[in-house]
Amino acid sequence: MKKETPIARLRRQALHDGRKVKARGAKVVPIDEAPSDFHKTSLMRLLEVHHGKPIEDLLKGGTVREIGKRLGIHYSLVTKWRQQINKQKEK
Repeated sequence: MKKETPIARLRRQALHDGRKVKARGAKVVPIDEAPSDFHKTSLMRLLEVHHGKPIEDLLKGGTVREIGKRLGIHYSLVTKWRQQINKQKEK
C-alpha cells in the first residue's frame, strides 16, 4: 500500500471536514481566497487553510529546513516561495 504524503492527507482532511474547496484537475483549491500581491499556488492556499494563517506568516520564524519540516514540504520550496514573495514586495 502506498504511503500517504502530508499534502495528500491535508487535501483529504479539507474535503472530509467540509471546507469550501473545489477540484482543479488533481489539485484542491480553497474557494474563499483573499486577493494577494503575488500568485499563490494551490499548495500555498491549502497550507493557509490548514494552518489558518497567511502564507507569508507561515514562512517566517526559523530556518528554511525547520519551516519545511513544520509545513511538511521540501525546504527548497520554502526558499522559492520566500524569493517569490520578496520579489513581488519590491515592485
